[in-house]
Amino acid sequence: MEYSVRIVTSFLKDRSFQNTEFLTIWGMAGIGKTHLANYVFQLHCLDFERSCFLEDIERRCTSPNGLLDLQKQLLKDIQAGGWTDIKNLNEGTLKIEESLRKRTLLVLDGINKVEQLDVLIGTKGLHPGSKIIVTSKNKSLTEKCKLFDKEVPPKHMKHLLEGLNDEESLQLLSWHAFGRNEPNEGDRKKSMKVVKYCQGHPLALKVLGSSLHNEEDTWEGILESLGKETNPDITKILKISFDTLPYDKDKELFKHIAFFFVGEDRKFTEDILKACGVCKSTGIKSLISRCLLTVESSDILMMHQLLQDMGRDMVRQESPKKPWKRSILWHRDECLDVLQNRRGTTIIQGLVLDMRTFENETLKEPRSVDMPKFGFRSFPLLNWIHILLSVIWWLFGWISGMRSSSRKTKGDFETIALSDMLLDLSECSKLKELPRSMWKLKDLTQLLIDGCLNLRDLRSPRSSKPFVISLTRSLVRLSLKHNNLCNKSFPMDLSSLSMLEELYLDGNPIDSMPDCLRSLGRLEKLSFTDCRSLKTILCASSALKTLSIYNCCSLEKVTFHPEKSAPPRITLFDAFTMTEIQDKFKIQMLYEHGIFSTYVQGHEVPKWLTQRSSESSFTLQSSPKNGKIRGLNVCIVHTISSMKEVGPSRIKIKNLTTNLSWTYQPITYFIPEDDAFQHVMKLL
Repeated sequence: MEYSVRIVTSFLKDRSFQNTEFLTIWGMAGIGKTHLANYVFQLHCLDFERSCFLEDIERRCTSPNGLLDLQKQLLKDIQAGGWTDIKNLNEGTLKIEESLRKRTLLVLDGINKVEQLDVLIGTKGLHPGSKIIVTSKNKSLTEKCKLFDKEVPPKHMKHLLEGLNDEESLQLLSWHAFGRNEPNEGDRKKSMKVVKYCQGHPLALKVLGSSLHNEEDTWEGILESLGKETNPDITKILKISFDTLPYDKDKELFKHIAFFFVGEDRKFTEDILKACGVCKSTGIKSLISRCLLTVESSDILMMHQLLQDMGRDMVRQESPKKPWKRSILWHRDECLDVLQNRRGTTIIQGLVLDMRTFENETLKEPRSVDMPKFGFRSFPLLNWIHILLSVIWWLFGWISGMRSSSRKTKGDFETIALSDMLLDLSECSKLKELPRSMWKLKDLTQLLIDGCLNLRDLRSPRSSKPFVISLTRSLVRLSLKHNNLCNKSFPMDLSSLSMLEELYLDGNPIDSMPDCLRSLGRLEKLSFTDCRSLKTILCASSALKTLSIYNCCSLEKVTFHPEKSAPPRITLFDAFTMTEIQDKFKIQMLYEHGIFSTYVQGHEVPKWLTQRSSESSFTLQSSPKNGKIRGLNVCIVHTISSMKEVGPSRIKIKNLTTNLSWTYQPITYFIPEDDAFQHVMKLL
């Protein structure tokens, strides 16, 4: 929260822009946007000639004449008690435009419709130097108001308010649960469980802390219910953002992601949900803009635990006592009950099955079940976690009418229609044979067969020939990680896969790159990560852009195709026997993007660097004598406790005045040659 206070304070103190300035504080419901805005308003309102804080606009607009009452309050505050007798919204807006002729601080809290902005600030703009702070669950609303249609639009900053850190969360929880800043040592472990569940959400911490106050005897029961039952006071607030979604399909999309796709790749998720008719191109963007979904590094979708629980609760409320009448099933026993014993489950759209719980069980033949929305031809949402493939064919045979329940090792894809899709059979440890009809999946672009150690198709060239023939020529990505493949028995000639762009052979005992890979003219990404027996990669594909040789400790030599104009990006680590990489050289100083950087041995920051800190981050002020900053010299001392921690250093610099960020991470990094040497200095 202190960081956010600094951001907003810096915005209010900056007078370099002589037009109206907006700051939108956005974040999920209950995260503390109103508290932050009010706190900073009280600190700085006297720095302006006029000021007004309009709180809880969304709720107040639901009452009769709510917007008109807000206009009257605004006029009263900025006119210092002047006349506010207005009869309609148009008259009120005109009066407000006439009154905003002094430097004003205006906070509009809880905006959920662009019309509210137009009515409360008009279209003429405010006095130069005025500041408007908007709090909203939707980051995109502010720039849609009419004031941004002017020839010179206002300056607009956005600040995402995220949750509290663990220390702040524990303090807030302790205050409401125990009436003090931190719990006793005996309560710390239980308190941290609540903190981890709330993930920094202030409202949830307050509500759960209050429910635990003076209830030591019921702590275990409350902790046990976390994630299973939702608190209605928390859900009521969180659901506000969900209810503002403009389309029913966006609401369905939220539920499907909450159940199936948290932690999954964004494109992978969009492809599957579009095939299911659930996802529009704007759907995920709409969820992100309302803080119902976030995108982490590498385009991974993430959702706050409280929001996931809210999604489950909404599905549970579809039929509290009859799970088979819900749109999604996720509890193991309920799924089995529906699959094996129930009739009339006509609305089921998805199942979440953790197949690890079936390791030692024999599934009985299901009864005839009416599930028209749940046929494999319509591609249902099935989340198979560590599934045994014999179970896949058993279920698919029943669901799609293929009647293949007697087949224990393979199925028939002839009747299955997929479009540009992925088939993931990873970790099917008991899979022995793949279906020979896979070639009929004409639009299958990605096939993952990782960790299938008992698969006979991958044991020898002889047994693999039918498998290779069965592979569809449309494959773009093939993953064969951790399948115990070696050169003597490398099972296949993959040269027929003319469309292949990505190949993953990680964790296999291969000692050299298989010859057949050289003819893959479109292969752009090749990964040998953790291939510890690999010694040479010779004449790799001319199209290769990325080569991953991480943890290839026996690797000695890498060369590329003679027609390759530039070497690919190489990721390597622990390649201590490496003697030659074609077109690569030992780097003494790196220059990229206008930045020089290098690694040197040392234990201390040079004395000529005056600003020092032992923390991972710190704040400093630029000297007014120096005017504009022309450059920065930065030194980082990196202590390595184990070789697993070796990796590139990254620096992030943020200008709190302009709210601009700059991040730099060099394309190369230093690996110590001597295990005893554990200190690295990076100079920028």
